[in-house]
Amino acid sequence: MRKPPNILAVAKTAGVAASTVSRALNGGYVSPELKAHIDRVIKKLGYRPWSTARNFKLGRSGSIGVVVENSQGAWFPKLLAGIESELRAHHLSVQLGSLDLDGAYDSSMVTSWIIDRRVDGLIFVRPGAQERSLILNAKRARLPVALIGPDEDFGFGQVLRSHNRSAGRKVAEHLLALGHRRFGFVGGPPSSRDSQERLQGLREGLKLARLQLHQDNVVFAPHYDAEDGKAFATQWLKRAKIRAPTALVFGNDSLALGFLREVQARGVDVPSQVSVVGFDDVPEAALHWPGLTTARQMMRELGAAACKSVLRHVLDDLTSELGPSEFEMPLIVRESTTAPGHRQER
Repeated sequence: MRKPPNILAVAKTAGVAASTVSRALNGGYVSPELKAHIDRVIKKLGYRPWSTARNFKLGRSGSIGVVVENSQGAWFPKLLAGIESELRAHHLSVQLGSLDLDGAYDSSMVTSWIIDRRVDGLIFVRPGAQERSLILNAKRARLPVALIGPDEDFGFGQVLRSHNRSAGRKVAEHLLALGHRRFGFVGGPPSSRDSQERLQGLREGLKLARLQLHQDNVVFAPHYDAEDGKAFATQWLKRAKIRAPTALVFGNDSLALGFLREVQARGVDVPSQVSVVGFDDVPEAALHWPGLTTARQMMRELGAAACKSVLRHVLDDLTSELGPSEFEMPLIVRESTTAPGHRQER
């Protein structure tokens, strides 16, 4: 049986030193051209680095931990794909920790990661007050940390955000251009910075048109779930429509889609009777009819940037570019918004 190729075979075929191949594999500096050449040789020979041995030698676990309240959100797979794409290039793996997967908050697994050094770094997704102790423990353990869309200021870790206020202003501009003058906002939990910033941006956009979002038309749901959107729909259907908002802006797509399903089942025509806007651009937003107008979160890019930030420290490559820490949210216009009272053709 033919022996599998080793690093010496790769070095010989590539015409470089074994140490150069090692640097290329471990994220050290080699020129982009040489890195591409070595990668081609590795692919041609079918070489598979023995990551476990290499990480052991470097005192690493070989994995990055991703911590999220619940990994079942429709937006999460894209974020995870961005993280995995960066890890794959360095032959590292990901460990996923959901803090509230079954309806009961449990941080014990992530705590064990930190105490036992089972991960080389941590990416926290939308952390809030409950995660403060975990983040402080990671700081004490000197683990590199990235925070995606945190609801708190932790004073530690690389923070990455979406431009929520800018997105809120874009939503206001779009709805104003359609002729709307009465608006409502349905946010997620009031503690969510995303919801507060999106609301702030919406208000800023309306203020430029000398309009206000009346407090009576601003509500916050306990969660960002479709069920909360459905619950709001039940209350909305009971309201007199003479002075009701002609456009409703939801804190995320799940809330908006839950609302849409319920009001459409009760005979409401969207968008002629009410225009609806969400945030995130989850896959279902394009599949529902009418398609949901929404501000797209660049989830894959956020995940990749967070991972790069952590890997700079893990791989001792602090000279590498960090990239952006804030990401624009393009407005994706679909069929759920139109001029007040205008029935769109199907």
